[in-house]
Amino acid sequence: MYRENDKCDMNTMKLINIASKMFKNHMRLETEKAGLNDTYRPIIMLLSHEDNLTQLEISKRIHLSTPSTSLTLQKMEAEGLIERKVDEVDKRQVRIHITKQGEEFLKKILELVHRVEDEVFGGISDETQKEINKVLKKIINRFIEIGGISLESF
Repeated sequence: MYRENDKCDMNTMKLINIASKMFKNHMRLETEKAGLNDTYRPIIMLLSHEDNLTQLEISKRIHLSTPSTSLTLQKMEAEGLIERKVDEVDKRQVRIHITKQGEEFLKKILELVHRVEDEVFGGISDETQKEINKVLKKIINRFIEIGGISLESF
């Protein structure tokens, strides 16, 4: 267990990275325990915020290779979670949409996310959580300022 006074104290970015990986791994385990396909989670979460994306846009936003995104979308379509529609304006483009069944899958995923967040933040006050959010937003804004990185790529 990590303790604040450990001799090999880690820098802030390392701790953020570790916490992020631990959350991702824990979510994968919880999703699989619930009988849900975890590889669908980032796509369904993205589409819940921004429906009507192309396969390439999805691939870029979730940082997954185009072939892997294509295969996952095929599986999701076969399971009725998403559907593809030809773009009304540019007939060469195919847009991805969540179906009703996909919305049900999303509800289950969101329930898991909220449960895991409640478990993780159970011993941390609302005030401390707000302060953590404030600091993380400052870090994100600094990355945007110094690196020309946009939030749209995440």
